[in-house]
Amino acid sequence: MSKKIKIIIPVVIVLLVLIAVGIFWWQKDKIEDYFEQKEMEKIFALSKDYDLQETPEGKFIENKKDGFKARVPENWKTEIGMDMFGYADDMKVILFSTDFSYQPPKGCIIEIQINRAKNEKESGDFLVRDIEEVKRDIILAKETETENYFPRREVILINGKEALKSSYPKEGEKENHITIELPSEERVHTFEIVFFSEECQRNIDEFLNTVSIK
Repeated sequence: MSKKIKIIIPVVIVLLVLIAVGIFWWQKDKIEDYFEQKEMEKIFALSKDYDLQETPEGKFIENKKDGFKARVPENWKTEIGMDMFGYADDMKVILFSTDFSYQPPKGCIIEIQINRAKNEKESGDFLVRDIEEVKRDIILAKETETENYFPRREVILINGKEALKSSYPKEGEKENHITIELPSEERVHTFEIVFFSEECQRNIDEFLNTVSIK
């Protein structure tokens, strides 16, 4: 009997190991997705961090976790968890006029992304511009004439803070694509903007004037 027990125990251990390995490989993708999601949550504001608020002053998009709030332009629509090309993206929020389209080009759209990467070490795996990088470019834009560079860069103020505005003019066309990066000590707020009319430009200016960063 004791010999049988001695034989059975190693067999049971081997079986348990094989079962554990099998479960690991079966769940490997889910495990990797879980840890990837956790890493993303450290770097990016995700859709669950945003809320829409209806107030007597209008509709606001807010992210209390990252200290962001702005008023949605009147009669515009909002999609949380979608990018400006209509694809699901848990790291993006879009605001757009009801007539927005690329073909034919009309209306306007603002894509919002917030990342918390402070330096290249934190941003490298996610291909985003970190706080240190954006602040360096702000200093460079203030020291250098960029009219002959692409993109054309200038420093603007949003909520009393310096932000980097990058313009992408097309030859023979009006400027209709800009990126605004607003760095704080803890994060970079990025606004990717496409517009096709002067009215859009006014709406975008009004939006930027309501942006509040804490």
